[in-house]
Parts: sequence; C-alpha cells; structure tokens
Amino acid sequence: MNKARRDRINKAIEAVTTISTELDSIMEDEQEAYDNTPESLQDRERAEASQTAIDSLAEAIDSLQEVETCLNSAIE
Repeated sequence: MNKARRDRINKAIEAVTTISTELDSIMEDEQEAYDNTPESLQDRERAEASQTAIDSLAEAIDSLQEVETCLNSAIE
C-alpha cells in the first residue's frame, strides 16, 4: 500500500477514534443519569429505554474498536 492510501486510512482511523470517544462520553452521561434514577423508577419505561441506549452505545463502541483494529491491520 502506498503512502497516500495509508494516510487516508490514518485519517479514517482518527475519525473512528473521535466518534468512539464521543459515543463513550454520551454513554457515560446516560449511565450517570440512569444510576441517579431512584430504584423505584428504574423499572419504568423511560429507565428501560435509558438502559437500552447504554447497551446499544456500548455495542457501537465495541464495533468501532473492531473497525479501528481492522484498519490498523490494513496499513501494517
């Protein structure tokens, strides 16, 4: 692979890392909000939606980390 293509992939890796970091921050905020919900309300629909969002964000972050690993492998 030539330098120009490696540079493009490196830029893509930077973008994936930025997105992953942002999603992690959002997930932490959502987790904090969920944790601050009184236990008596955690069974309600809104709390369930919050937990679903947290789980989905975690899955997205894991997927982005896998993408980053694959991209790094491509430029080695």
